[in-house]
Amino acid sequence: MALREGEIGYVSLLSGYIVALQINDTKSEILWELKISDIALKLLYSDKLLYAALASGVLTVFENVNKIIPNAIEMLNLPISTAPITEMSIVGDTLWLATACKVTIICSKSLTILRKIYVASSVSVHGSSLFEKIRCMYQSSYGVWIVTANSQVLQLWKDDECILIIDLGKEQYNKFV
Repeated sequence: MALREGEIGYVSLLSGYIVALQINDTKSEILWELKISDIALKLLYSDKLLYAALASGVLTVFENVNKIIPNAIEMLNLPISTAPITEMSIVGDTLWLATACKVTIICSKSLTILRKIYVASSVSVHGSSLFEKIRCMYQSSYGVWIVTANSQVLQLWKDDECILIIDLGKEQYNKFV
């Protein structure tokens, strides 16, 4: 679900629909619904655009959704990966998309891919990096916090560089800046 000002919410349904709701206190009314090609795992509303991260690895961008009852909604499909887009975050004028162990950073204005980052979850006993799915991304004033599956490691990324790793299991951290 994504919320925007004016008590409007956007909800993704397992049937492959995106529904716009007008929310007033405890009541809600369906404004419109739209069938899309796949299930949207995440929705994000920013700068009059609705971003849908699809299970097929496609980012769908909707324009003209800021009207209560739009007469035309424009859709743009951008293939990002073959893996599902599981997390999405606006960072400045960029959009960070997590697919498996990779973060794809795109320009939110031109929708061009700027760079790709592979996020290691930990280091094995043999010294090689282990790559797990990204479970959570959170944008803060310090950078983007990233958590991977099956890991006790919390990472802080700024631009395309990991600047801090906190191992919650060992209660220690490595600062890279």
